[in-house]
Amino acid sequence: MLKYLFAAQYNDGTIFYQDQHDISLTNPKKSQFYDVLQREKDIVAFALHGDGHQYSVSLDDGHFEIDGIAFQVYDAPIENRRLVFFRRHTHNVNIDYEEQSHYVQYHFGWQGNVPGTGENIQRVINIS
Repeated sequence: MLKYLFAAQYNDGTIFYQDQHDISLTNPKKSQFYDVLQREKDIVAFALHGDGHQYSVSLDDGHFEIDGIAFQVYDAPIENRRLVFFRRHTHNVNIDYEEQSHYVQYHFGWQGNVPGTGENIQRVINIS
């Protein structure tokens, strides 16, 4: 069971909500993030919600929000801002390869380019 589910908001106002099954609507061998990536250039905001909290990032201006409180982690101009999202799974096993624990971190944010130089800048936060 996923601790946090995502929601992707597009520039036409529609929102794509992930469900606990996390199976792509267009390719059942992939996760629902595959569906989000089909409209990657249209994403304006991305949020994770669960465990009584909501975390989000705006791709328009790059600000993050935690439970509605906004903050910036980079103030200089950025162009071509793109979504970054992935889950990192850590499995702790004993000497007999029996899983002792399973830990998941959710990473999300943006990457973009500095106008003029094209330098790639990435700002990602993680929650667990």
